[in-house]
Amino acid sequence: MQAQMNMYMDSVIGSLTGNAHTPVKSAKPYPVLKLLQLSKQIMQKTCSAMNSDFFNLATNSFINLQTENFHIKEPYISYAAFFRIANALTKCLEKANGHVFVSNNSDPNCDNRNPSKSTNMTQVNGVLMNLTVPDYAKGFGDALKDLDGTDKKGMHEPLIETVWKIVVNAHSYCYRDFSEYYNDHHTYTVSLMPLFTNNIQLIWLKVYEVEAGKGQLYGGLLGDAKDLMEQINNCLAASRLGSAYPWFMNRPHRDTSNSWRRRRSIG
Repeated sequence: MQAQMNMYMDSVIGSLTGNAHTPVKSAKPYPVLKLLQLSKQIMQKTCSAMNSDFFNLATNSFINLQTENFHIKEPYISYAAFFRIANALTKCLEKANGHVFVSNNSDPNCDNRNPSKSTNMTQVNGVLMNLTVPDYAKGFGDALKDLDGTDKKGMHEPLIETVWKIVVNAHSYCYRDFSEYYNDHHTYTVSLMPLFTNNIQLIWLKVYEVEAGKGQLYGGLLGDAKDLMEQINNCLAASRLGSAYPWFMNRPHRDTSNSWRRRRSIG
């Protein structure tokens, strides 16, 4: 299974960048990428209604794309802040629970809790609650801003969008675990934000037109990508319930200076 995922990941990166060669592996992960991996594990635990392999695929594809193709600059974070934030996320992970989703099955003899995928309804302390995500945060719709500024119907690139929502999920769900030093919550945000501000935006925020009712991208390798995004949004909305920081984050603007430049050889 892992070998198949790796092959798929390579094919996705190749299709995104138009680069068929095998990139050189990075020597070691940046500290902020370790925080991203912790955030991914929190998403896998809270959004247990979804296949955890999908979050592995999205995160690994994202990291490979950034470190091996775009050669992103290493975002700065002090060791002390990194250590405290990693501890906060670890505490959050240890306490995290899978969201309980409820299907709309009307059969009174059927247990409607924890269906095979997330839904737009959850149960909190025995009370049914609808889950909503504002249009600007969905990642798909009838009037998304494309790179040229025009409104188009479609969706943002789903793997990168998933990683963005992994960060947004931890940003809201884990807020209380930053209580020892609340400024670390802000540091977590500004340290991971550069992962989304370089030229990866040219892939991420392009509007991809998908076949009506199917949401097919990459030849259908993701299945219904729009359905995947809807499920992730359900998880994200559930993480906001009861959070002391229930707000979404706006997608950042592109920073054209956020790129690695190869030094010119002399002589």
